[in-house]
Formats: sequence, C-alpha cells, structure tokens
Amino acid sequence: MASYGNGGVIGPTVPVSRDTPETITNFTSPGTFSPGGATTADLLIIGGGGGAHAQHAGGGGAGGILYVPGYTLPGSPVAVAIGAGGAGVSTADTNAQAGSPSTFGTLTGLGGGRGGAYTDVGGNSGTTGGSGGGGAGRATNPGSPGSQPAPVGTGYANAGGPNTGLGTFSGGGGGGAGAAAGTGGPGGNGTAFDTASPSTSPSPTTYGGGGAGQQNGTPVRTGGTGGGGNGSGQSGTANQGGGAGSNNGAGTPNGSGGSGRVVVREAAAAGSAPGVWRLQTQYGYQKNNQWPV
Repeated sequence: MASYGNGGVIGPTVPVSRDTPETITNFTSPGTFSPGGATTADLLIIGGGGGAHAQHAGGGGAGGILYVPGYTLPGSPVAVAIGAGGAGVSTADTNAQAGSPSTFGTLTGLGGGRGGAYTDVGGNSGTTGGSGGGGAGRATNPGSPGSQPAPVGTGYANAGGPNTGLGTFSGGGGGGAGAAAGTGGPGGNGTAFDTASPSTSPSPTTYGGGGAGQQNGTPVRTGGTGGGGNGSGQSGTANQGGGAGSNNGAGTPNGSGGSGRVVVREAAAAGSAPGVWRLQTQYGYQKNNQWPV
C-alpha cells in the first residue's frame, strides 16, 4: 500500500542500482573486519607454519586451514588475528617452535607442528599441529598427526612423515594441508582455494605446503606445494602457512614457518529502496481509486 510523507507519495519497495558488489578482504596482519552490507561470505583461515631444526631433522608442518563457504556474517565488527610462523633453530638438541593460530572471531586455523629434532639419544617426532611435523634423528621416529577442528565448514590438515629408520640420520617431511608427508624428506602438498579471487573469474592459489625434512648426504628434498620450505633450511612462504624446511648441518641457519592469512569474500548484495511515482500517475490512481498494494 502507498503511504504519504512530507506531502509526497511513496510507492512500493523496488530494486535499485545501488547494489553492493562482491568484496574480497585479505588479512596478512592483524586487524578488524567490518561487514560491508553482505549477509554471507566465504572464509579462508590459515594458521602459521611450524619451524624446523637443523641436522637430520624433520620439516615443519603446514598451518591448519579452515574453509567456510557461505558463512553468515555478524552485524558487528570481527577481530582478526594472523598466526606467526614458528621459529627455526640451528643448535643441536634444541626444539624449533610450532606455528601460531590465525583467527576470525571464534573460528581458528591452527598453527603447524614443529619438525622433529635430532638428538644424541635418537631424535623425536615433532609435534601435532594444524599439520604435523616430520620425525627426525638416528632412531626410527614417526611423524606427528595433524588436527584441524571444523565447527563449521571443512578443516584441512595432515600428518608429518617418518624418517627413514635406525642409523640413517634423516628427517621426515612436514604434513601439508592437502596430503600427508612421505617417508624420508619431501613435504606434504597444500590445497588450492580460489577465495582470494572473484567468484566470477576464479584463480586458485595453493596454501599450506609442508616443509621438507633432510637426510645426511642426500640431495636437497623439496617442500610441499603451497609454500613449504625445501631441505636447505628454507623458510615457509609468508602468508601461505608453509612449514619450514630442515637441513643437514648443525649450526647452519635454519628455516622458520610461513605466517598465516585470513581471506573474507563477501557475497554481492542487492539493494532496494521505496519507489517514487510521477505526479500524473498519482492523479490517475486517485481519480480511479486504484491505488496498487
């Protein structure tokens, strides 16, 4: 039904051209997300990758990834935190650090597990994280499992790989978001998402590669696709959640995990507003008592 206000006539609500386009916000450092008019968004939350130890050590695990398509946005601002990559170490018998989580409000992408360390008593298996760190040392050590809880959406995380066994002085690769690491070095591959590109022209990017472990006297192992560091002590790629790569030598500078990222792709939203009738149209409606509803 039409209504009167300020001497004019306001018609029914009709679509108008003031639509809110699809909007993509990339967080590579902490901040606050303020909804821009959309009610839903695709979320990608990537934790920081795990660090690695030098000297026959395991690769760092990739940061866990939480992907939530069509997430219902709150009507108020949301705090965003970006996980740092875990620090690597170059001294014997010292553990590297796991990665830190990234968050969007209460939703979390876990940090990747650190790689296993070589020790004189045999080494260890790294730690569980988003994706697990690789096993290491001269004893047989399995990689650590991955864990990425998903209260909504889907979590991506996998286990680190084992070293090659007793007396081999080797490290397993860190787990990747897309695959577990294999035995004796290569990091697990990451997973591709197109959230950072327009939905009308998607361009996937791979995130969450596991770092490579390294075995004494062998060619440099490769990190997983999606930012995993290789077995020359290479760091994971920043803002891709890649795990750090190990290397062969004690005292050699070693890789740290890559930092995380949060991507929010807000859906396009159609606007609406009251319609306005021309004076001639108003006269015709009143004359014929045919006001539309």
